[in-house]
Amino acid sequence: MNPEGTQGTRDFRTTHWSLVADAADSRAPGAEAALAEICRAYWAPLYVFARTQGVEAEEARDLTQGFFEYFLEQKVYAGADRSRGRFRSFLMSSMRNFCTNQWRHTNRQKRGGGVEVVPLDVETAEEAFRHDEAAQMPQEALFDRKWAKAVLARVLKSLEQEYRELDQVARFEAMKPLLGLGADGAMLTEKAESLGMAPGAFRTALHRFRARYRELFRAEVASQVNDPRDVDDEIRHLIAALGREAG
Repeated sequence: MNPEGTQGTRDFRTTHWSLVADAADSRAPGAEAALAEICRAYWAPLYVFARTQGVEAEEARDLTQGFFEYFLEQKVYAGADRSRGRFRSFLMSSMRNFCTNQWRHTNRQKRGGGVEVVPLDVETAEEAFRHDEAAQMPQEALFDRKWAKAVLARVLKSLEQEYRELDQVARFEAMKPLLGLGADGAMLTEKAESLGMAPGAFRTALHRFRARYRELFRAEVASQVNDPRDVDDEIRHLIAALGREAG
């Protein structure tokens, strides 16, 4: 693995929809565990959606945990129709159905008990929810905004892992704040010196760092749509969700 190479999307042969299909059909070893990992990456948007249903933080936490338990243990994903489009839309629809039909009948008695199917950092998610709620966004806009943030977090985590495997964590940490920002010559020189690199070499490394991030971002989005032709549209949607304001 080389974050400064040209891997493109080769690390992402398996899509989220493929995981759904493989887990449902029990064809691929580890598919269900991989699907659970996807759920761990994207629980926060579902927590935010639960909060928009008018429940308090504790109940939203229980709703989200109950949903994942139901989703994974009862193999709800087995009925998914991947031809209908985006993975985020599928999860949101599943969560909406769970909130309206399942929770009040089967899961209220589980509050405070049971095993956490997905570890939830509720404090962080709650802070983000209250921040976004202040913008008075519709439910789906809040969900999409949180989903977009989760995509970026997952991509950054993947990029960090690549640098960690190369024992270049210091380089990753130095370049991470510069992903979406311009930097003047003095800042670049300071960063380069902190890593023992020449300024020119650091600029080249930063260019490759940003390019790899873009590759991973595109690959992650591609894994969430059924039709490759939808990738650019989904990218535009997520970018718009990140910048969406009230109204």
